[in-house]
Amino acid sequence: MQFGPYMLQEKIGEGGLGEVYKGYRISDGTVVAIKKLHKHLENDPRFVGILQHEMIIASKIDHPNLLKMTDFNAEAPHVYFVTDFIDGWALKGLLQKCGRLPPLVVLCIAYEIIRGLDYLHLRDMIHADLSSGNILLSKEGQVIISDYGLVSDLPTDRFKNELVGTPGYYSPEHVTDQNIGPHSDLYIVGLHIIEMINGEKAILLGRSRDHAAEIYKAMEKLSYRLKVDSNPLQQGILRILEGCLQLRANHRFRDADQLGNYIAKLLMLFNISNPKAAIRQYLTDCRFTIDNGMDEQPIYTGNFPYTLDDLSLLRKC
Repeated sequence: MQFGPYMLQEKIGEGGLGEVYKGYRISDGTVVAIKKLHKHLENDPRFVGILQHEMIIASKIDHPNLLKMTDFNAEAPHVYFVTDFIDGWALKGLLQKCGRLPPLVVLCIAYEIIRGLDYLHLRDMIHADLSSGNILLSKEGQVIISDYGLVSDLPTDRFKNELVGTPGYYSPEHVTDQNIGPHSDLYIVGLHIIEMINGEKAILLGRSRDHAAEIYKAMEKLSYRLKVDSNPLQQGILRILEGCLQLRANHRFRDADQLGNYIAKLLMLFNISNPKAAIRQYLTDCRFTIDNGMDEQPIYTGNFPYTLDDLSLLRKC
């Protein structure tokens, strides 16, 4: 189906605001992703404004770990914007396929997420909706943060009267009257680390503002128990979680750069020098992509099901 200067091929995502299609630019055949409003919202100024806000944010962003906008149309009724098409998976889908990921691969993914967040934070922006559906992994091992619908200048109190974000990926600031800020994104990185290692969300509660107090109680009782069988690696990851998952924002890591440096140093202790290559190596071993042509790194250290002698388990992903 033709849509302006693009041809829509297949729907690859959908939310309350709109739909995302894989397609191509008719003039040169470039494969892209097109985000457009649902048809029944195309003439609603409120929702047109939300998508236009996301366009404005996306137009300011240029970083390898953040999804790049390549074209847009901001005039109703056909409001849409176009981004690079990522040939790969959302982290949510990868976890559904594999259940859980090797701890060192988890740290590599977290490191790449932090690089994107650091770029946003240094430009006075927060993401505020860092769910597993908004984190993409390309077949090349690149980690890309997407969806800028809630990205805002920081610090912000614009979300105080509603529970924004995605269930399972809230910070204490999301569910209290505190301002959401950069430290909120870092808290959610800690939640991702637990989920990727253990194969289940650390906090399952929450779909409305009425659940806020209950969610906060779950945060107070949050367990850091991890499925990691290397004690040195487990202790390193626990220190990361302790620096991310403090209830008080000023007790967390100072900023994304400090957290990223800590993760990088821990990876180097286990001879992981190239996080992107390590992620691609894992995708290759799972037969999600072809041979990466790179020197292997010891990415299965720290989790007994993922040993170099037992890669047959990975073939079941």
